Amino acid sequence: MIAAAIVVVVYALFGFLIAPRIARPYLTKTLGELLHREVSLQRLRINPFVLSATADEFLIRDTGGFPLLSWDRLYINFQLLSLLKREWAFREFQLVNFSGRLVMRQDGTLNISDIITSLTAAPPATAQPAEVPLIRIGRLRIQDAKLDYQDLSRPTLFRTVLGPFRIDLRDFGNDPDSKNPYAFAGRTEAGETFSWKGFFYLDPIRSGGQFTLGNIRLNKYHPYYQDSVLFDIKEGTADLSSSYQLEWGPQRQVARLTGANLKITGVKISEHGLDELAVDVPSFELSGVDVDALTGETNVASLVTRDGSLVLRQYPDGVINLRRMIEPLMAGEPIQSRSPGGRSKESPTPPPGAPAASKKEPRILTSEVRFINYKVLAEDLMPPRPVRLHFDQVNMDMDNVDNPPETTATGERGFRWEV
Repeated sequence: MIAAAIVVVVYALFGFLIAPRIARPYLTKTLGELLHREVSLQRLRINPFVLSATADEFLIRDTGGFPLLSWDRLYINFQLLSLLKREWAFREFQLVNFSGRLVMRQDGTLNISDIITSLTAAPPATAQPAEVPLIRIGRLRIQDAKLDYQDLSRPTLFRTVLGPFRIDLRDFGNDPDSKNPYAFAGRTEAGETFSWKGFFYLDPIRSGGQFTLGNIRLNKYHPYYQDSVLFDIKEGTADLSSSYQLEWGPQRQVARLTGANLKITGVKISEHGLDELAVDVPSFELSGVDVDALTGETNVASLVTRDGSLVLRQYPDGVINLRRMIEPLMAGEPIQSRSPGGRSKESPTPPPGAPAASKKEPRILTSEVRFINYKVLAEDLMPPRPVRLHFDQVNMDMDNVDNPPETTATGERGFRWEV
């Protein structure tokens, strides 16, 4: 009994006091050499009886001295008996106040590109591929996390902060039969919200669930669409919700949205560089949208918009404003690659008699289209004396609207106009 008690005391002293003092400097030194970054860890606690470890105040500094990754507390609880079943089982994995910083540099590389390259370097040809152990996690929780993202590769700087957000994953396993239910939710610095919940399998990759995006500020993402359009979004928010299905295996590939609903509120759009609004739409809603992402096939139950106003103008050169605003987007090429006349610099006109490229467009069907109480200002600036017409109480109801030219939509239209 005395010998057993001595063993327990020595084990406890080693686990509680000695092991952390050995492990903490070893971890920081090894990680620092691996990542080529400064690594610090303020405190490491180990409980040898429940096989848990707690790492407090962890920090990795980027090459410029900025914080790259940090957390307040990481708690891991390992189940030793799982090794008898040839698996690594964790009762709990908890991360509190995680913070990360990701930067896209001007040359298109990430601030962690060197780390990715180092960690994904091909092993020597003589090395035997390591067998991936079976891993199980009873519960993984990430609380109050933040990710600061900056994109310096765009003409205009883009920056956003995702968070605080949380991730909750239960009963995770990397075996083919583990369903892996998960959920995460959070917001951004602009008050945008996001949530996602569902399940996923790893072999083959399969996932399904629901997601929502709320209060998305459309003008915030101007750096990503400014090269594809000739308009400016002054205001407007979007809300999107949908169910999804994803499967990616050698025998079957599926990527589908079902029952999606999109609502755009208070959108105000002008021609690029102008103050006058060309499009002012208080309410625009798409409901019951099903999209096959692999074929492009899209079915929309209804499109309803109301109380909007449009400015339709033909300039002296014959160009119509609304067409010019979206022409680069429809052509699928950046604005910089287009000549002033609108033709692509890289794509010469095909020679006479050359066969036209045939590509079947995916069908997009909208069962119901409703424009309610719109106003339209129509101007023609080509004649010596410009023509201006005002239309109001513009209403349009159409059924079964799609894009194949051989099909016909039916509906009713009505408006009032004055010169």
